[in-house]
Amino acid sequence: MRFCKNHPYVRAATRCYRCKDDICRECILHLGHHYFCSQKCYLLTIFFNVLEHVKAQRTNIILLWNIVLSIVVIGIIFFGTNSRNKRELVRDRVSHLEELQTISNLLYNFKIDSLVNAGKKIRSTILNNKEYDIHIPLEKGWIINIWQNDWPLVSQTILKSGNHRFPVQLDYGKNDLRLAVWDARQKLVFGDQYEIIYRNPVVDILRRPIERGSAKYPRLSLTFDGGANASGANEILDALESRQIRTTIFLTGQFILNFPDLVRRMIKANHEIANHTFDHPHLTTYQKNGKHILLENVNRAFVQEQLLSTDSIFFSLTGEHLTPFWRAPFGEYNQQILDWAAECGYMHIRWTKGYDSFDWVEDEKSPIYRSSQEVFEHIIDNDNNGGNLNGAIVLMHLGSNRTQDSIYRIVPDLIDEFLSRGYTLVPISELINR
Repeated sequence: MRFCKNHPYVRAATRCYRCKDDICRECILHLGHHYFCSQKCYLLTIFFNVLEHVKAQRTNIILLWNIVLSIVVIGIIFFGTNSRNKRELVRDRVSHLEELQTISNLLYNFKIDSLVNAGKKIRSTILNNKEYDIHIPLEKGWIINIWQNDWPLVSQTILKSGNHRFPVQLDYGKNDLRLAVWDARQKLVFGDQYEIIYRNPVVDILRRPIERGSAKYPRLSLTFDGGANASGANEILDALESRQIRTTIFLTGQFILNFPDLVRRMIKANHEIANHTFDHPHLTTYQKNGKHILLENVNRAFVQEQLLSTDSIFFSLTGEHLTPFWRAPFGEYNQQILDWAAECGYMHIRWTKGYDSFDWVEDEKSPIYRSSQEVFEHIIDNDNNGGNLNGAIVLMHLGSNRTQDSIYRIVPDLIDEFLSRGYTLVPISELINR
């Protein structure tokens, strides 16, 4: 029995004509006398059918001459564009070497102001270099199609003759671009395929997520997330300040807007304030199917707006930028999301496996619900005679909707236990120092 690729528990009704993937009745697109799983597969089928038709008409000397002449003319344009683009990419790499060394040094010799300023400069540079322009002369009535990594990007009928510009937002890494131009009689005028590699040395560093510091040293980070609830925030800050503990706190834009006095208190206590997006959205399908596939509304613009708007709100309140770390809501991310965040100058900080406190679970009947005492024992038991907590990143929250047994009440005892075992509690920047 076969099951649909999009709905793993629904029996498949047929297979996609193009990719041969199994699909259910809900996913079937009946186009051009065949069944497809998506518009992408349908457009690819049309494209390759047209190419096969052109190949079959190679004896047509006039058509061949038109194609060759178009390729020669457009090729000259693209040769100059591609060569210039390659030179620009090389210059980008060279110009970023100094910035790469700067951020590397700052990550290991941390000073809040200087790192934020460097991050701001790097962010603007990276964001401006991710766009590639396609310039091509086209006649009125012609149709141009552009694919990026096998996905239809542009399908447009030309309304005015002349040179036309098509900006392409490059994905990080390899970008396979394909172009096809048809005239008003649906004859292929031009077709081309080429590859652009978008790289940046700073992004190469920031795109790698951090889940733990060095296991050589008895240091750990007791980190806190602030979403929309601050029911235990003051008590947690009291516990930290009374023991002179600095840590990293990940805040959403909504938290900053709703609790400005708490944010000012955190700044005064010299805590690192990092990014937790604006309104704590789901980014992947993990909640539905256990897979980190991008949700339909999640793209580069959405992710970067979530991060940059939060930084803007924080800057408006404090006059400072957020520390260039971020944490994905619900722990939902994939490499593409990490790349988009890295373009904004942010490195992802997760938590060490086994050190989620689950203080956010409200339902006592949930299999992952833990009482405050169970949370305390779970974290301490993982220490294994003073070794497993080295470099650990522990996840807790500034508040929850629990009406009883609030876990923030164990924070003072938890800190004292860490200290009694010889651990030093540090913010993330110091944890990844070496």
